[in-house]
Amino acid sequence: MNFEILAGSLLVISFLFLVWLIFKKSSELKNLPPKENIIPVKKIKEKIKQKATIYWKGGVPNFYDFLQKTILKMRELFIKADNKVLDLLLNLKQKTDKSKTEFDDYWKDLKSNLKNKDQKIETEKNQELEEKREDQEQEKLEIKQDKENNTPA
Repeated sequence: MNFEILAGSLLVISFLFLVWLIFKKSSELKNLPPKENIIPVKKIKEKIKQKATIYWKGGVPNFYDFLQKTILKMRELFIKADNKVLDLLLNLKQKTDKSKTEFDDYWKDLKSNLKNKDQKIETEKNQELEEKREDQEQEKLEIKQDKENNTPA
């Protein structure tokens, strides 16, 4: 609640200060010289008028030549822009194709690694089973030999 009152009073005070500052400096602002534009619009208009009068004084065919030249220049610009866009699209397509192949390779590698691990696990299990069988057969042979050695002849 106190924060809202403080923020509101600060807002009102700063607004009043700005109004006072504008009234105080308004006389100085009126005396400032007019600001020049960054783009010289008047000079550009004069050049266009001069060129237009030169083309029209030369006759209508010169104006048509002017139109033809400007349209051809515009066409060249559009073709250049179109080529740039096509190049960008081709590069983008190549990058996406490359990333797709990398992504596919990742999954293929992952699958092959899993298959290799499964095969390793199976071979280890088979080896363990074989060792157990050999141990059991060895124990059976030892038991038989002990029986044969313990039996009186």
